[in-house]
Amino acid sequence: MKRFKFATSQEAWEGINEWLLLNEKTILKKYGGRYGPEIVAYNVFMEIDNPRVDPKFDFGYTFGYKSQKWNSLLNNYLDRNYLDLVRNEIVTREAKNANSYSYTLHFRNIHTSGKDCLISLTFTRRVTDERPVAIFHVRASEVTKRLLFDFLLVQRVLQFIYGKKWKQVKLEFYCPGCYITAENIAMYNNHRSLKKLLKGVKKKGTFQKRVMTIYKRFKNEKDPSNVPYKVNRRSVMQIQHDEKGWPISGIPSLFAKDLKIVQEREIEYPDDCITEKDRRAHRRKLKKG
Repeated sequence: MKRFKFATSQEAWEGINEWLLLNEKTILKKYGGRYGPEIVAYNVFMEIDNPRVDPKFDFGYTFGYKSQKWNSLLNNYLDRNYLDLVRNEIVTREAKNANSYSYTLHFRNIHTSGKDCLISLTFTRRVTDERPVAIFHVRASEVTKRLLFDFLLVQRVLQFIYGKKWKQVKLEFYCPGCYITAENIAMYNNHRSLKKLLKGVKKKGTFQKRVMTIYKRFKNEKDPSNVPYKVNRRSVMQIQHDEKGWPISGIPSLFAKDLKIVQEREIEYPDDCITEKDRRAHRRKLKKG
């Protein structure tokens, strides 16, 4: 198992991306493998002191995400009624100053495209620890584009459950397989320069060479339609910038601070509004006035 310790979720995301990018030889020797366009490390464990994502991180600028992406994540993985039940149990135990408890929120997966990547989030107090601990368990993680989004989801759940005390909660993250692909890590350049990161690697490995080859190709491709696969064409549109320094995709900013969980307990639903589908329709109706 490869263990890491980070101060925040933001640093954890940066750390795992850059570790996978910069340590190809070590990973191949001790922790994982290289499979075509990706490099993977198995049994990754992270301890995160403060599960916080930088509120100014711009998912629109970096990855071309729109608000629909966040809404899809919430609707696919979170059962709001279940979340309320777990919250009520924990709030009750915290109010009684319980020194030991353990409750698990199991993520659902409505859409088959979700592939059950998120499994569970366990909230626990241990008699040996003064702070609550949240244990985030996933099946696998493509860490460049998805992990920070998932970490933000965890932060919002902790804020929903623990309220103002959420910063007291430590996060433990376990993943059987963390990986990056050359095509996706190319977009990390919008956050930190790949050239500068790889400058310290004297003898680059096969994957590292592929990353720079893909990045240069995407950066200089005059016609994105020449790039096979729609997902890769999106990378091209984010990597290439206009005269003002903005991705040519034209997708506007989407800051982490603006992505939240709707507190459904504040909404009064009709008696016949029971299923998640019914509640989404009711919320859309409320927005329209």
